Amino acid sequence: MTLSTNYTSRISALKELATQVRECTLQLLHVPEPDWLTWSPPSTSNHILWHGGHALWVQDVLCVMPLTGRSELPALWEESFGQHCRPVATTSTWPDESEVRALLVAQLDAIRLLLDEHAETIAINADERPPGRRLAALGRHDSRLAR
Repeated sequence: MTLSTNYTSRISALKELATQVRECTLQLLHVPEPDWLTWSPPSTSNHILWHGGHALWVQDVLCVMPLTGRSELPALWEESFGQHCRPVATTSTWPDESEVRALLVAQLDAIRLLLDEHAETIAINADERPPGRRLAALGRHDSRLAR
């Protein structure tokens, strides 16, 4: 199957959306003091580092796993950052900012490649529930971090 210009431009738009949103997420990890990464405002529980790790988990679940059939995150990542993770206050060990940052960058590269590699599948299933729509939902999820 040869992809139409319409589907090719959709894949390009998804790749650009993923890039812009991920860049905003990465900017949030730049803090003057490392302790700020795990500080939460009063009456909230999730800190910046958790949000970065959660963004990784969301994109893994909504895009990587449907396209590859497997997670690409470290073992037990879901326990700290997943939808039903343990409470943040009970977690005593967090990954370093550099690890979360490296995973965010690597995952973006992987997502962009997966969108290209699976463009035909995405186009064939476009009227159903394609991974591209899942990625768009992820973009909206990640973009809440940038507000």
